[in-house]
Amino acid sequence: MKAVFTIKYTDEQIKTIEDLGYDVIVRNKFLNEEDYNCDVLHCFKTLTSENLHKFVNLKLVQLASIGFEHLPKEELLKTDIKISNQNGIYSKPIGEWIVYNILQVMKNNKKIIENQQLKKWEFIRDVDELEGKTLLFLGTGSIATEAAKRLSNFGVKIIGLNSNGRNVDFFDECYSLSDIDRFLQISDFIINVLPATDRTYNYINKDLLKKFKKGTNFINVSRGLVVNEDDLLWALREGIIKNACLDVFVNEPLNISSPFWDMENVYISPHISWSSSKKNERVFENLYDNMKNFIENKPLKNIVDLKKGY
Repeated sequence: MKAVFTIKYTDEQIKTIEDLGYDVIVRNKFLNEEDYNCDVLHCFKTLTSENLHKFVNLKLVQLASIGFEHLPKEELLKTDIKISNQNGIYSKPIGEWIVYNILQVMKNNKKIIENQQLKKWEFIRDVDELEGKTLLFLGTGSIATEAAKRLSNFGVKIIGLNSNGRNVDFFDECYSLSDIDRFLQISDFIINVLPATDRTYNYINKDLLKKFKKGTNFINVSRGLVVNEDDLLWALREGIIKNACLDVFVNEPLNISSPFWDMENVYISPHISWSSSKKNERVFENLYDNMKNFIENKPLKNIVDLKKGY
């Protein structure tokens, strides 16, 4: 069985895949013509609407990412090709990133760093503690769960919203996302971990932001497309949102002319919440498990539903 990788691994790692029974070809993101007859493609953005028709034998696309909005969805729905992503692989570091951002907002870390750069010793009054705060998670998947697990010892109330209100470990309460209006006025932090789908596009917009409690803090670690950025800017300027911690944007890299750069109440990170020294190890472990299951005709992990968008 032939597998084409556009993701680099060590020779030892490639050999473990070959020992499963694969003929592994490693390329950069550009393929040779003979590569299109592969059974498995392990890639990031190699598969496009322009080249999908060339993959005459393709049965499995093992993505190196969680997101798959770049894939030719409509064309793939007409095929039997399975798509597997890295869901859960980056959940621990992103969960930590959420905790980190909550704490740096509560402790006014931006002002502390600014004063250090100015060599300025100043008592900062806008510093608070986390105990007693209410945290609202939009989405209760593996990322939110890892964050909730770490936050559960801080004495906070953790509320999660998901598609049907099912209970999830480490959340004090869970409800349907359709009940969101009930919780916007009581939440001190609203953390967006919703996937980018047709239904969540611009989900966080002015109509929703108007319902936020004045002075709410907002964190986005999922996808920029879930948030209407113009409306978010409005909410920040109006004081509806006190602080925003943004790791993702509609267009990345964030344009140098973006107003977000100059806002004192915005913490910007360049889509690195997932980064960890363990990321390659975890990605390969997931790849190996699925490659083994695939060749042994066993159920695959992290198969995405293109219709649902997750």
